[in-house]
Amino acid sequence: MSELAININGFAAVNRDLNVELRDATGKVVQQVTPFADGTARIPQIEAGTYDLVVRHPNLTLPVFRRPIRVFPDLPTQVTVL
Repeated sequence: MSELAININGFAAVNRDLNVELRDATGKVVQQVTPFADGTARIPQIEAGTYDLVVRHPNLTLPVFRRPIRVFPDLPTQVTVL
């Protein structure tokens, strides 16, 4: 198991409403978290591998951000979203 730290650089008023999803290769949501107002989110126990990172806002129909990421098996992975 590994750890994933996510940092979303944006406005605090928007960050509190965001929803971060990690999806596997089939598109199934593996983990879902809500970041703090400062834009940080942490997933402490996640299997190593490739995922799609999807950031959504409830007022938008399309995702705010979508990108493939890789979680490393032996060290913490950190992702910054601009």
